[in-house]
Amino acid sequence: MSTVKQQSMLFLANLLSSIAEDAVWVNSLESQRIADQKLVSLSLAKECGFSIPDTLASNDPVRVRAFAERHGWDVIAKNFVQGGWRTADGNLVMMRTSRLDRNSLQGDGAILKCPMIFQPYIRKERELRVTVIGNQVFPFSVVCNDTETVDWRIDEAAGAVRFEPVSIPSALEQACLRLCRRVGLRFAAIDILVLADGTSLFLEVNEGGQFLWLEEACPEVPLLDTFCHLLATPITGIRSVEPLYLREFRSSTEWQERLRVLNAGGTGGGDNKIVPET
Repeated sequence: MSTVKQQSMLFLANLLSSIAEDAVWVNSLESQRIADQKLVSLSLAKECGFSIPDTLASNDPVRVRAFAERHGWDVIAKNFVQGGWRTADGNLVMMRTSRLDRNSLQGDGAILKCPMIFQPYIRKERELRVTVIGNQVFPFSVVCNDTETVDWRIDEAAGAVRFEPVSIPSALEQACLRLCRRVGLRFAAIDILVLADGTSLFLEVNEGGQFLWLEEACPEVPLLDTFCHLLATPITGIRSVEPLYLREFRSSTEWQERLRVLNAGGTGGGDNKIVPET
């Protein structure tokens, strides 16, 4: 990182930390920092009542292979941070969670490149995406056509995933709320595996996870309304905004006018235009 960029980022961090001290942040810089540290969030999740997978963070080939052997040479590798790169022909390649076997781990070169998070591959009954907004918990089941997928975001891009609102045990709901309070998050998206015996395993917490696509898939779940309520009345809890649902907003004249302005004023034109839903 260049000195100029580092100075600018520190200036911004100091500025945001020193203004509006009585404001309610969704989420604060400190909470974001904690949540983005995957090993720290795993430890905090365990303190809050979650079970977590056996985990190794390393780029030592000997340790990594020993860990994989202990788990039957069937493990997953995930990044500390999302990232990617563009190929020579301009295509974007994203780093995703990957399943590895004995053959994948024979060479030292790839392991030595940088530390990764390794966990055993776990056969799940289902996967949950739990969205927490304030003190409300909205659990969704992630249903993949391929029951052995390790990263449903890839399947989602191919249209092979659907989402269903579900109920979860009170103890699991309370663990989600405890974790958010412990980290200081007013909003979070939590990924959880549910095993055949009912055990729930915490995977990670995303302090800035997108959520409107869940309401698009399940319009009966009032995520947008709940989030707007949190922003408008974070302290008193008294509703100061009218109910707002994504489907209704998308059909409003206000949204259509916003689309017209955006498309006319610099989204790039052509294929980059925003197309209203029908």
